[in-house]
Amino acid sequence: MEIIDKKIEELFAESEKITFLVGAGCSVDPPSCLPAGREMIEEIVNFICAPSEIQNILKLKDLRFEQLVEIMRKTIDKDLKIIDFYGECKSSNLQHIFLADMIKKGHFVLTTNFDSLIENALQQLGVPNDEILPVITKTDFKKYIDPNDLYQKGKKTIYKIHGSPKNIINPEKNTKKSLIATIQAFGKNKEGLNLFQLYPFQKNLFINATERRSLVIIGYSGMDDFDIIPTLLVLKNIKNLIWINYISDNDGIGKIYKIDSKEPSSSTSKKVDQILHNLYHRKVAQNIYKIDVNTSLMIRNMSSNKNIKKQDTFSITPKIWLKQKFQKPDQFRKYANANLIYQNFSQYNDSLRCSRFILEFSNNENNKYWKSIALRNIGHSINNLGQNLEALAYYERALEIYEELSDKDGIASCMNDIAWIYKKKGKYSEALHYMEKALKIVSDLGNSRSISVFLNSIGDIYRFQGEYKKALKNYKQALIITEKLSDLHNKSVLINNIGNIYKFQHNLDKALEQYKISSQIFELLGNLEGYASCLSNIGEILYNQKKYSESLLIFEKALDIANLIDNISLKAEILNDLGLVYEFEKGKSEALKMYKMALEIDEQLDNSAGKAIRLNNIGSYYYIQYDYFNAIEYFKKALEINKQIGAISEQLKNIDNIGKAYVAIGQFNGAISMFENALRINNQIEDLIGAAIQMENLGRTYMLMGNISKAMSYLNKASQIFKKLNTV
Repeated sequence: MEIIDKKIEELFAESEKITFLVGAGCSVDPPSCLPAGREMIEEIVNFICAPSEIQNILKLKDLRFEQLVEIMRKTIDKDLKIIDFYGECKSSNLQHIFLADMIKKGHFVLTTNFDSLIENALQQLGVPNDEILPVITKTDFKKYIDPNDLYQKGKKTIYKIHGSPKNIINPEKNTKKSLIATIQAFGKNKEGLNLFQLYPFQKNLFINATERRSLVIIGYSGMDDFDIIPTLLVLKNIKNLIWINYISDNDGIGKIYKIDSKEPSSSTSKKVDQILHNLYHRKVAQNIYKIDVNTSLMIRNMSSNKNIKKQDTFSITPKIWLKQKFQKPDQFRKYANANLIYQNFSQYNDSLRCSRFILEFSNNENNKYWKSIALRNIGHSINNLGQNLEALAYYERALEIYEELSDKDGIASCMNDIAWIYKKKGKYSEALHYMEKALKIVSDLGNSRSISVFLNSIGDIYRFQGEYKKALKNYKQALIITEKLSDLHNKSVLINNIGNIYKFQHNLDKALEQYKISSQIFELLGNLEGYASCLSNIGEILYNQKKYSESLLIFEKALDIANLIDNISLKAEILNDLGLVYEFEKGKSEALKMYKMALEIDEQLDNSAGKAIRLNNIGSYYYIQYDYFNAIEYFKKALEINKQIGAISEQLKNIDNIGKAYVAIGQFNGAISMFENALRINNQIEDLIGAAIQMENLGRTYMLMGNISKAMSYLNKASQIFKKLNTV
């Protein structure tokens, strides 16, 4: 990063056409005085949570306003009245006036704010209401896709990415649904959603509003906000990207830094520096700048409307608003809210403490409703702490109460919990029993979203068992429902799952087709984790098709994204995949290095399934090096783990590899035992190709042993299956 000897006004003048992306920081100055995110977070936590938990919750890293609002929506505020707070303020400050003036001059403004203060500022500047166009709803974003055309038609447009509680220019338009969708999307996740989370219907507008222009990001801290990278990656042909970084002790002149290839110093850099450095390497703009400046003073220096009409200072505080609008939660609800927050952050000991308080209160008051909730939540906590059997007992106690209360939603949810405990224990018939009973209940209730979720879960169990036909049937049924719901995220997950089944059935072309569709949806949604995971799957198919150079490029692209979003679990998967390709493209020693790096991450994460895969691949490396005894040792370690977790398809790989290694060292009886075991499992899961492969292995091994009749018997059976399936 280098300091540029230039005034801010000069940089803006060079930019010519500017698009502003505006955050909550712009509404803090008087007379607006809207609270910053942290202040709102503290007041909500104080209002909805048990006093004994408040300080602990406020210490949680990455606690988000949207998460808390979503909890309120579920418990005490289904109509999202909390967001109406922002509509109470009608006093625009100088920053809003500046932005309104920019709109008048032909620049574009997009905001994630819920308030209507930029619209108010346009009115203050004398713009008639029929020229002001707030774009808020899905219909609006689809209709008003070309900001240049709108400006030519005399429209002063403000794009509200996260929705708004109301449209103050056209009050008859209902915009609340746009807001609820945003809060639900953000509130369900503690991380992984980005700062300017866009829906697919907003992306074309976002591209049109930024192409061949300079993008100025203003009103965001870069510290408390979500990562901006996924959304900015969809942009094309940006001239300059300028991040206004608020500094309190400043005269408004500021310092301009140009981002370059030099890595920010870990000892001094802030999150925003790392974000901008990553964006530089992704080449999202011709130039990337950071301006350290007191934003308020900078705007005052640049504004041509300093003498604006005096307005009343907004004086309503969140604390007063909450007390006026909502009934204070009782002790049950306050501990339940705290529990939900802790669960979101995987703080299971803390959530367990809250649930036990609820259980104590419910026993004292003989409140069966809250007792069932407490028992189920205790089950969640101790299950996540590794106490599966104890969790099962709590779920079963909760289920009894739900049945007594005839709470069908509770019954179905509890059965789902019990099913996953049995799945972990490898008791698949019991797991399916509960899952299918739960599916019937939600089907009777007509809950389409839950039906889709349960069908997908049943598909997962069948896939884990190796019953691929049944898994595929359930995934496809779930996909039909998901498409009707227009749920793109779950649609992409299901298509990816269907791709997995085709892969396991050795239908690589169909698998590749599904993975490509899924990856396109994830990319459209800005879900980089899902996108990278799909790329990894595509790379695996290309590898299996012996297209090594193509697969290498795909894996390297996926690894780049995993590093970008700092997802070490995904990084381990991709390093493993790279190891496979390196065996053909870059040499065996490089492959072993990749496997060991991946294994180290899995050990750090205590990821049993991942460890088993890495151990198997390390075994394969030694096998290729003719170090068969080392290979067998690693294959057996992998097999032991896969038996513990019940991974049938992975066990088959391990057994097959051990058998081949035994053949290589002349231990034919050991090899026969392995291949017969694999054949038995393939017959159980009705995998004809897998069974034929093991018959072929047995035939060749018996041939080496001199047992010609037995060898020919197995080889003929294998040949018949291959001919029947047209695989020869």
